[in-house]
Amino acid sequence: MKKIYLILLCGLLCSVNLNAQTWNIGVGADSVSVTATLNDSVLTISGTGDMKNWHVNNTPPWFSARESIKTVIISNGVTSIGDYAFAYYGSLTSVTISNSVISIGEEAFRYSGLVSVTIPNSVTFIGDWAFDHCYYLTSINVEANNPNFSSINGVLFNKNQTLLIQYPTGKQQSTYTIPNSVTSIGNSAFAYAKFTSVTIPNGVISIGDYSFWCSNLIFVAIPNSVTSIGVAAFCHSWQLASLTIGEGVISIGEAAFAECKQLASVVIPNSVTSIGDRAFYTCWNLTSITIGNNVKSIGEAAFYFCDFASVTIPRSVETIGYWAFAYCRKLTSVIVLSPIPPSVDATAFVGVNKKNCCLYVLPESIDLYNETNVWNDFECINAIDETSNTQFISTKQIQVYPNPVFHELHITNYDWQQSDMVELFDMNGRRVYSTRANGNTTIDMSAFQQGNYILRIGNRVAKIAKQ
Repeated sequence: MKKIYLILLCGLLCSVNLNAQTWNIGVGADSVSVTATLNDSVLTISGTGDMKNWHVNNTPPWFSARESIKTVIISNGVTSIGDYAFAYYGSLTSVTISNSVISIGEEAFRYSGLVSVTIPNSVTFIGDWAFDHCYYLTSINVEANNPNFSSINGVLFNKNQTLLIQYPTGKQQSTYTIPNSVTSIGNSAFAYAKFTSVTIPNGVISIGDYSFWCSNLIFVAIPNSVTSIGVAAFCHSWQLASLTIGEGVISIGEAAFAECKQLASVVIPNSVTSIGDRAFYTCWNLTSITIGNNVKSIGEAAFYFCDFASVTIPRSVETIGYWAFAYCRKLTSVIVLSPIPPSVDATAFVGVNKKNCCLYVLPESIDLYNETNVWNDFECINAIDETSNTQFISTKQIQVYPNPVFHELHITNYDWQQSDMVELFDMNGRRVYSTRANGNTTIDMSAFQQGNYILRIGNRVAKIAKQ
């Protein structure tokens, strides 16, 4: 009988050993210093030193078994968790990180099934997106003596809590108030967060890339302290219906509010100087837009497929990108306050019915817009009511001769401002010459092509003919 038990026991041990798989995963020539052993649903990383780094096109050797891995143990002696080491491990619910680990790599646990994680005192670096898109993760806890990181109620911060790094995606609460100590919201910090309301304190300076990606937010007020809104910061927040942008914001990042389908009204404050590519892309319920008076550039597809009937482009705008207002099918009026036609991509108003949509410009600029490509595609170009609050200054104040010009163009004016520039633009809105104004300016135009040009001196304009 004993012989039978021994035979069965040996067979069982052999089968266990046969099922276990081991890989050398140390860095460089010292690859044998760190090993990974997969035994049933448990993956154990052991040895001394750093793990290798991986990425989406060079996955770890156990990647094909990812659906069976439920537990990861990082043993004492291992000093780093490699980039992408456990990304997309949906069945992984538990990880033990030893107090020897110094670094957790980028995307290390991204899209994993973790429920909670404890960061030991030894960790000094956590890579971007390390715990991003972990839909079941309810808490990230940091040991109290960690010198670089901290946690409050399961939310991950840097040590002094000025940077909010990661709000656990699986955390169940309807509202969240960001602590007053925070000055920066990290990349993807609140991606897929379940709350519908967030309070951002007046002290936050930057909102990171993808920070509220696919959030459930219904309302958000960005305080005046914020200066930049990152790439795709609120993209795909499909329930976002109310947005207030603070008067300190300078730049709105690429796709910052793209596909916010419920957004109906937006006021871009005067502090903003650039609207990024696809900033409000396919916000198809956006019926009202106000663009601040200091915006210089409107990016590609910034307002693609929006629903407003009228838009006013302030005099500060210099460039309008590819598809900027394309397929805004309800547009019936475009008001441009710049005396000189802004440089505009040929596709900026594709899909807009230019027979029904009227272009309104300053009375003195009608001829310029009629002669400028893209702008002259509008069949109706009318003058803005002269009572509008523009700062147009009569071109009679500028003395320009000869006009038409063959060689040298002479400009005199006794009303120069110290900050004024003398600029020449072609009829496509491209600047072809500039110099600082000094009271008497001579431009050698002998090499310029024949045709019409726009001369701008500060806020004043004149049309120049080159023969």
